[in-house]
Amino acid sequence: MCGRRSRNTILRIQKQILEEQEHIVLHQLQEQAGLIPRQEQLDFLYDSGLAIGRSDNGGGVATSGSGF
Repeated sequence: MCGRRSRNTILRIQKQILEEQEHIVLHQLQEQAGLIPRQEQLDFLYDSGLAIGRSDNGGGVATSGSGF
């Protein structure tokens, strides 16, 4: 039973990695085409939830008292 759960977890993570890679490539192509402005390479902070004031549930950045 644990083997099946582990296998499903691995497949889910592999799928997520592929989707993220596809998103990165699309974003790069959009930047190169001039469709979107080039962004600082700090997006990983927001994507990972490491941004200051980010709620635990990923619902967004808290605005009260942060001054940002």
